[in-house]
Amino acid sequence: LSAIPAPRFLRGVLLVLAIVLGANGAASGIAGQSAPDAVDVPDEVRRTDYLLACNRRDPVACYGLAVMLEQGRGGPAELDRAHALYASACARDVIEGCFHAGAMLVEGRGGFPIDTERGLGFYRKACDGGHAEACFFVAASHMDRAAASGPEQALAERGLGRRAFMRACDLGDAKGCFNAGVALSDPAN
Repeated sequence: LSAIPAPRFLRGVLLVLAIVLGANGAASGIAGQSAPDAVDVPDEVRRTDYLLACNRRDPVACYGLAVMLEQGRGGPAELDRAHALYASACARDVIEGCFHAGAMLVEGRGGFPIDTERGLGFYRKACDGGHAEACFFVAASHMDRAAASGPEQALAERGLGRRAFMRACDLGDAKGCFNAGVALSDPAN
């Protein structure tokens, strides 16, 4: 069957299904794998297929296209467009899109301009959607704010940080579990 060329539309459908179903761990963000790696297709073709599906308002395809645009796969890197597509996918509840939109802003990933507050908004949505690493980053930001705040504000920030670490832990993040334990054992919290 692999020798029979699939129509472009069917290939796009298969790509999106592979992402949604998590082929090769792509949709779940396992160890460096990204959505575009789900099926063995040349990057130029994959990028075109994602573009067509994204233009049809498929948020998972928009996320896949954003990954390729950020990494410069199948064509030149386009960071502004990648961020816009991550944000668009996030607005349509693709949690990985929220995480990557936040990472581009918080980390200045790929040389993208840093905007920590906007980035944390994306991380919060990703955390609310069950993204463990995003919860960890939200927690760390609350703890950083606690260190720079007055006593009352610090107490509130530490409480928010502790809860976010616990959420990260509940979602399977080992660093979240460790830091939740530290926060719970600290009498200042």
